[in-house]
This record gives sequence, structure tokens and C-alpha cells, in this order.
Amino acid sequence: MDTFSWKPALIGLMFSILGFQDIVSQSFIMPKLLIKLSDKQIAILGMVSEIIGYSFIAASALSSLYPLLIVGMLMYGFGDSIFGPSFNGMLSKSVSSSEQGRIQGGSQSIQ
Repeated sequence: MDTFSWKPALIGLMFSILGFQDIVSQSFIMPKLLIKLSDKQIAILGMVSEIIGYSFIAASALSSLYPLLIVGMLMYGFGDSIFGPSFNGMLSKSVSSSEQGRIQGGSQSIQ
């Protein structure tokens, strides 16, 4: 953020936008993806989106291109919002009901 000399209010606005994007992605996009794709495919899509987003963010810091930062943050936000639920779904399906607490607790402790 120092590269772009953002003030605290603008940083807060950006995080608010990412939070809103998270709500939209999980409420409207994720249900449509679950109809067409498996949890594994959604997790891969999410991870690829995060990697591309991180790459754009890094490129924006090197080149001082403000639009690249915005696109990168939005791509990262989208990937993060679909990866988490699909990963937790895969974990949940991988163990019996008596092991749910252990697997979900372990997952949350490393995230």
C-alpha cells in the first residue's frame, strides 16, 4: 500500500469491498459452481484465482500500476471466497461423523 500512498480510509474501503465480494461470491456464485463442479474442481479454481491475484498484486507493486492492484485484489478475493468452503467440504467428506470435530479443528488451526 505504501507504493500507492493509500490513506487509512482508502485501505478500509478496499477491505470493505473485498468483504462485500466475499458475501456475493459465497451467496450467489458458489451455489452455481457447486451444481456444475466438484469440490475439488472449485478448490483448484479458487487456488488458481488466488495465485493469479497474488501475481497481479506483486506486479502492481513493481510497476506502480494502480488498476493492476485492484484487479489482483478482486481476483484474490474471489479465489479465497470459493477455496475455503470447498476445501472444508472435501475435509468433511473425508472422515466419519465421529471425526468431524478433530478434522475441522485441525483445519482451522492451520488456516
